[in-house]
Amino acid sequence: TGVQEWARAIGEVSRGEWASQKSADLKLAEPKKFPRWQAQPWKVRPPKGESMKEEQARCHAALQDILAKHAGKTIFIGAHSMVNGVILCDVMGIDIKHFAQISQDNTCVNVLQ
Repeated sequence: TGVQEWARAIGEVSRGEWASQKSADLKLAEPKKFPRWQAQPWKVRPPKGESMKEEQARCHAALQDILAKHAGKTIFIGAHSMVNGVILCDVMGIDIKHFAQISQDNTCVNVLQ
C-alpha cells in the first residue's frame, strides 16, 4: 500500500448520489432522509454512499497499515474534520455518534501517541 491508497482510505465519507449536490436541493429531494443525515449522520447512509461506520472501518484499516509500515516514526496525516472526528472516536474507543463533540477547527493539530 502506498501514499495514494492511504490518502484515498483516509478520505471523507462517500456521499454517493448526494455528492456535489446542494443542501437546499437535497432537502427537497430527500425531505425525510437528508435532515436526519444532517442531524445524525452516523445513523443514515446516503444513497449509493457509505455509512460513517464503514468510513471508520476504512480509516482504521489504513491507519493500522500506516503504523505497521512506519513503526516508531513520526507520521503526519492531513484530513478533514469529519474524518478526524471518526478517527479520534476510533482511537479513543468511543461511540462514533460523539464525533461532532470533538472540535476540529481549520488547521488544527491532533497529536496521538
